[in-house]
Amino acid sequence: MKTLSFESYGVPVSIFASNDELLQVTIDIARKSLLGNLRTVVEPEAAHIIRIGRVDGSITLDFDGEDCGKADSDYSFANYFDTRIRLLIAEFAVDRVFIHAGVVSWRGRAILLPGESHAGKSTLVTELIKRGADYMSDEYAIIDPEGSVYAYPRPISMRSTSTPTTTWKIPLDELNTNVPERAVEPGLILFTQYQAGGVWAPKMLTTGKGILQLVPHTVSIRVQPDFTISVLSKLSTRGIVVESLRGEAEKTSHLIIDFVDKTIF
Repeated sequence: MKTLSFESYGVPVSIFASNDELLQVTIDIARKSLLGNLRTVVEPEAAHIIRIGRVDGSITLDFDGEDCGKADSDYSFANYFDTRIRLLIAEFAVDRVFIHAGVVSWRGRAILLPGESHAGKSTLVTELIKRGADYMSDEYAIIDPEGSVYAYPRPISMRSTSTPTTTWKIPLDELNTNVPERAVEPGLILFTQYQAGGVWAPKMLTTGKGILQLVPHTVSIRVQPDFTISVLSKLSTRGIVVESLRGEAEKTSHLIIDFVDKTIF
C-alpha cells in the first residue's frame, strides 16, 4: 500500500492506494477539486482515511470505512472522487462554513444565491458577471467566523435546460471577470427560484428566518451545528436577506444589481 497525507481547510486526510500511479492520480484529482488548497503533511492526527485499489480493471473506493463500491472507468472514478473529496472538506472544515451557493461580488459586496444543483444559480451567476460583477463561485460560498465571504472559483458548470443530462464547463479565463483574493463583505443573501413568468418582488427576511433558510444549504450543519449556526448568524446580520421569485436570468440579473445599488449603497 502506498500512502500520502494532506490537509485542506484544516481537515487532515490520509490516502492509501494499491500502487504509486493510482495514488498520484487521486492526489491530482484532489488538488484540482480543492483548487490547490491542500498541503502535504506527515502522520496527521485523527485523519480521514481513504482507501483506493484496483480489482479486475475496476477502481474500489472506501471513505472512512464506508464501502463506496467500484468505478468501471478512470473517468467515473475521477468524477465521483471529485465530488466526495469536496464534500468531505466542506463538512469538516475548520473555522470555515461552506454553503451551497452561487456567489459574485458587486462593488465590493458579496451577493449570495443559495441553492442546490439544478436550481439555476450557475445561469444567474453567469448573467451577473455579464453585468460587471466579479466571480466568486457557482458551488460554495465559504464563510469565516465573522461572516465574511471567500471565493471558491471553480469553472462554472452549465446544464442544458432542454436536456438536463447535457453539461459543460466555462473556464475562468473565458469569463472576462476578476476573482477577489481576499474576504468580501456580505451584501445580499438572495433566496430565489425560477418560475415561468415569475415576477421580481423582493421581500426582506429577518435574521432568524435567513438562518433557517440557509441551514439546508450548509454542509457542516450535521457535524458542527453550534459553530455553523454562529457563522450563519454573523452572515445574516451583516448582510440583508431577501426572497423572491424570478423570471429569466438575464432580466433578473439587472433587477438584482439595481436592488443592491438602491438598498445597500
